[in-house]
Amino acid sequence: MRTGIIYVSGITGGILLIFRAIGIIAEFSANAFLFYSGLFLLFIVCIPTYLYDKHLRDEEIKQIIASYKGKKKKPLQIKKETSGIEEWGINNPPFRDHHSGLTWGGGNIHATNASRGTKRKFLKRR
Repeated sequence: MRTGIIYVSGITGGILLIFRAIGIIAEFSANAFLFYSGLFLLFIVCIPTYLYDKHLRDEEIKQIIASYKGKKKKPLQIKKETSGIEEWGINNPPFRDHHSGLTWGGGNIHATNASRGTKRKFLKRR
């Protein structure tokens, strides 16, 4: 609820001050009202509500930290399954079979062009 008040009063106050700035050029009849109501919303409603909300959040964080003081930390225990399946990582991805040494020749996408152990011969000097 407080955050809604903060946003609404801040945005409305800012818009009123922008209308006041436009009203200086366009000569609105309610320039003084726009100016004072914008200042009221920003300095009397928005900023104190924001500071109060920040204070309450800081107190809540301090209370949470105080509730954990003096307690021993429990080590994080990770249970590993011993089903013989290796955990996946960068060298063992779960979504494809890893064929060591398989290279694809020159951007071809067909499996018939895949070969093992061949080097690029055009880079060799004779």
